[in-house]
Amino acid sequence: MRRFLPSPGTRLRLRLATLYRVVLPGVLEGLAARMRREGRLPPSLLARALARRLFPGLMRCKGEAAPQRPSAEVIAAARTAIARFVPTEPDLARLRDLDLNGLLVVPGPITARGLAWRRAQPLLEAPVRRMILVPWLGHGGAERVALNAFRAAEAQDGPGRTLLVVTDSRRVEAPGWLPEGARLLVLEGGEGLLLMEDRVALVAALVQRLRPAAVLNVNSRAGWEALLRHGRPLSALTRLSAYVFCEDHDALGRRVDYAYLHLRAVLPHLAAVYSDHAAFLDAFAAAHALPPDERAKLRPVPQPAPAPTPPLAPPDKPFRVLWAGRITAQKGPDLLPAIARALPGMRFEVHGAGARDEVRAALRGAPPNLTLHGSFGDFAALGAGRHHAFLYTARWDGLPNVLLEAGAAGLPIVTSLAGGIGELVSDATGWPVATGEDPAAYVAALRALRADPAAATARAARLSALIAERHSVAAHAAALRAGSGFLWDGAS
Repeated sequence: MRRFLPSPGTRLRLRLATLYRVVLPGVLEGLAARMRREGRLPPSLLARALARRLFPGLMRCKGEAAPQRPSAEVIAAARTAIARFVPTEPDLARLRDLDLNGLLVVPGPITARGLAWRRAQPLLEAPVRRMILVPWLGHGGAERVALNAFRAAEAQDGPGRTLLVVTDSRRVEAPGWLPEGARLLVLEGGEGLLLMEDRVALVAALVQRLRPAAVLNVNSRAGWEALLRHGRPLSALTRLSAYVFCEDHDALGRRVDYAYLHLRAVLPHLAAVYSDHAAFLDAFAAAHALPPDERAKLRPVPQPAPAPTPPLAPPDKPFRVLWAGRITAQKGPDLLPAIARALPGMRFEVHGAGARDEVRAALRGAPPNLTLHGSFGDFAALGAGRHHAFLYTARWDGLPNVLLEAGAAGLPIVTSLAGGIGELVSDATGWPVATGEDPAAYVAALRALRADPAAATARAARLSALIAERHSVAAHAAALRAGSGFLWDGAS
């Protein structure tokens, strides 16, 4: 039978299609990330990046040797690697019968993926018991959840047995949150041009290489994509689990959270699915009519809270209200100017950061009694004792860590009932606002709190006691250990 060979024109069209659909979007994604980080790009960077993706053999790294024929040892190592990675990359099976002697080898990595893999090697020499995937390491609530799991794993297995992998970005803003000596791997491929397909492949390769007892995904896009593409073979190598938190929406109001996009498809491959509150998991189970065996995988995990501190007596005047969180539509900061204008006798201290345009739009028209202090790394640095109340205005959320921290600090709380907040704050423990889009409802709650100091003290005390009872380090670890979970040690 005559073998079909595409014409030069067809080959060119295929090459252009690859450029348009696969290469260019990923390259532009990497360039955009670098521009956001550094503010400028060398003019030739786009051309170099595209050329290295399309013609890697022609664009060698500085100091890289010329291509050469592989030695027998290299061919043997390649065949061993192919056999080992076939379980997670089934397409490699087609290479088993390939004549590797006819290939050229370029010494050293010639792709961003190869460079990232080589840079990772020093951290992969010691055994890894558990692995946690995060998209980046900032000061957000999801990162704190990941680090809570990291500390619990280190406490159970000993230092150095857990690997924290930053998968989607080089952004590491909160290294101080990590215990001293923590094993942290940031996937980085030179010039920041790792495509998402590279990151997914690297995540799968890490599992294949390390064979950890358990892997926990906390909002890593590369982790979710790896579960979608390789969930079944990866689940044969390790226990897979993931966190989900709440609905999330883009600027057009469309749902973009991983639970909505991916969870149902990968649930058969997961040993456990965690959330910081039960309501979201219950809603997911009902929406998908999950059978009992899959429903049993969905488990709320109480996040550990700081030890309760005796509330300080702030000065009587002015009455200070603390707001802390990300300046995004999700957190409702755009409600603050109207609330502050209606309460000119109170001072509103706002701590948080966001995109410049979003911050400007949210706080446009803010009155003089509202002050924006910018980002913060730790709630303890905000001086909770100088404030009379904590205000939280989220439109959608899980059970935010900042409420646990404010409650443990003894602050009376006025909050929306978004997500799982109602599992913590009720009329007995705070001032919940059912109509979270109405500034007038927050105004009424703050006035009621200020008018009854005895009730404020009593509700804050009940909230602090509830947090101490439910949100201990021991309760958190026990929840992650239960039922073949992330910290399960194999005992029955």
